[in-house]
Amino acid sequence: MIDIVEVIRTFISELDLSGAVVSISDDGTNTTLVLENSYHLREYMTVTIDSVDYEILSADAKNNTIVVSGIIASALVYSISAPFFFHGTKQPA
Repeated sequence: MIDIVEVIRTFISELDLSGAVVSISDDGTNTTLVLENSYHLREYMTVTIDSVDYEILSADAKNNTIVVSGIIASALVYSISAPFFFHGTKQPA
């Protein structure tokens, strides 16, 4: 019998949630990044860019751009954490 929870766990662990930064620009406060692919990203997520975490202020999947808080001088690679899921009912602590 196939354990569907283990299948999902394996699938999520094998997702490639990283990509290249195509270009960057800043307005003196925040940085806009053009990414090779941004369809996983949305506002309030944390994105890791060259090993530093940034909060996403806005995301535009159509144009593959995100705006993050802070100034980034140069960026090569971004990644996001794997999605979280649970099976069954969460029990209060």
